[in-house]
Formats: sequence, C-alpha cells, structure tokens
Amino acid sequence: MLVPVWFYKTQILEAIQELDNNAGSSSINITDHIMEKNPSLVWNDFLYRTALEPSVDVRAFIRVETYKLSPVYEEQVRYDENGDDKIPNRSLRKKGGD
Repeated sequence: MLVPVWFYKTQILEAIQELDNNAGSSSINITDHIMEKNPSLVWNDFLYRTALEPSVDVRAFIRVETYKLSPVYEEQVRYDENGDDKIPNRSLRKKGGD
C-alpha cells in the first residue's frame, strides 16, 4: 500500500511536537519516532523528503543547524596541569590573540 505524502507531513508534525526539543529535532530522531509509532510502515525516504522540504520552504517547519566538536579538536584538547579545565591547543586558537 502506497502511503500519501500528507501522511508523512502529519507524522513529521506529530513527531516534532511529541519530541518537544527546544533545539529542534534531527531528521533521524523524527524518522525513528515515526517508525516507532508506525512499525508496519514501509519507509519511503522520497515521500518523507517530499513532505519535509516544501514544509520548510513555506515556513511550517524551521531547519536548525546543530554543531558539535570535531574529532580533530577533541584530540588536540588537553588538561591543564591542575586537571581543572580543558585548554585548547594553541594551534587551534585565533592568530593574534588568546
């Protein structure tokens, strides 16, 4: 059975509301939530994207960027001599100031 696009849009909306994350919900979290509520659903990524992207364009949903530390930065962070704070390696600091 082919599920219509409006089904995906409704499920996306419900997932965002139910996840209730102030920072926004990732596409993976939304997908996982939809699949948990609809275990018999045969996932169709094309229909999901067809429902999601135009909704962002008409501002029904807002795309929020998220950031995390890169593995390169994490490797170059070291503890100070007292072990209190993490101090970035000087190579990652801005040139011309600390």
